[in-house]
Amino acid sequence: MADKPERTVRQVPRFAKSKRRLPPPIQEEIDRQVEVLLSEPHAGEPKRGALRGVRVVKFKAEDRQYLLAYLFDERKNVIEVLDASVGLTDLSPQRARPLPAEESTRRSAFARARARSSALRARITAIRSPSGISSRSLARAS
Repeated sequence: MADKPERTVRQVPRFAKSKRRLPPPIQEEIDRQVEVLLSEPHAGEPKRGALRGVRVVKFKAEDRQYLLAYLFDERKNVIEVLDASVGLTDLSPQRARPLPAEESTRRSAFARARARSSALRARITAIRSPSGISSRSLARAS
């Protein structure tokens, strides 16, 4: 039986770009986590559903929790690092609370567009142009 190839790590371009933007101490911690993955590739928590096959390792750096997402191909013996992102809670002991709303949740582009169209519809309905446009016909048009 043939031996497995040596375990290697690859990074997707998105990960490389996001890692470059992080401060050096966090980059070093990510490198340490990747070294741990080399020795134990099943260390991360497996995801379910649409992310099936992806594993996530959680680690703390500078009072924040970070998530490192990766795939492990056992047949090729390759770890593919997908992304590193900040978690949603602040881990400093004196401030164990969720991050401010602007950091923890962002409105999606769809939600912003829906809010704009609702506001526009309300303005048009309030004006009631003489051409007979009703709010019902506006709702059908959008």
